Amino acid sequence: MSARQTESERSSVAVCGTVDVSRRLRREWFRRLTGNSHPLTVVAVDALANLYTAWNTAVPGQGYDARVTEWQQKLDAAKK
Repeated sequence: MSARQTESERSSVAVCGTVDVSRRLRREWFRRLTGNSHPLTVVAVDALANLYTAWNTAVPGQGYDARVTEWQQKLDAAKK
């Protein structure tokens, strides 16, 4: 593997990590802005629970079932 490929791969990992942090910050900002039981929050959390359910069905055994449980619990809490 060349030094250039290694540098490129490191850059890709850094960008992916930055994007992941950015997504988490946006979700937290949205939740704080709207609140856990706001209709838009409930719709977004429901969509994520459905996404991970479909993903787990399509590709079982990859840990998506844990994400389904996580988002379903958040959805249940938001609907209270």
